[in-house]
Amino acid sequence: MDEEKLKYFAEIQKTHYVIIEYGIESTYDKTLKRINRGHDFQNVVDMLHLTKEYGIKTGGHMIFGLPGESRNEMMQQVETLNKLPLDNIKFHQLQIIKGTQMAKEYLETPENFDLFEMQEYINFIVQFLEQLNPKFVVERFAGEVPPRFLVSEGWGKIRYDQISTAIEKKLIELETWQGKKFNNKK
Repeated sequence: MDEEKLKYFAEIQKTHYVIIEYGIESTYDKTLKRINRGHDFQNVVDMLHLTKEYGIKTGGHMIFGLPGESRNEMMQQVETLNKLPLDNIKFHQLQIIKGTQMAKEYLETPENFDLFEMQEYINFIVQFLEQLNPKFVVERFAGEVPPRFLVSEGWGKIRYDQISTAIEKKLIELETWQGKKFNNKK
């Protein structure tokens, strides 16, 4: 993204809905380097702020379960995300797609990967949501790749709507919601 494109999108948004989503993926430079993203976290921060300067809505994507990140490190990212000028956010659990460099690494050293089991991910997302800025619109809680494309078992034939329903049920069960603990961090 550059200023020329942002000027173009700013012009378009005068008559159309425009949002630019950035693949944040992780707030840790060590992870971004390890997965060969081609940028560091500060690049994302700078582009989000620049996009906002043009009055354009912003979105971000996060992947949970990237190699080298502990569950605690993943959870700590919420504090950094809360400070970003985001309107929307999408979450994805790591899914390893056949034929990719990550698939090759996974097959060679599966011990370097700590993939989420479905219930574990639901519990994680609920805890993450409790701390997440309530102004962010969460557009997606998880990714869905057809099982035939995955190297690992994934979650089987579970569909995205089933994951969303399970997350909603867990929120109700725990009497919690997005941002419940957000103000406690101020």
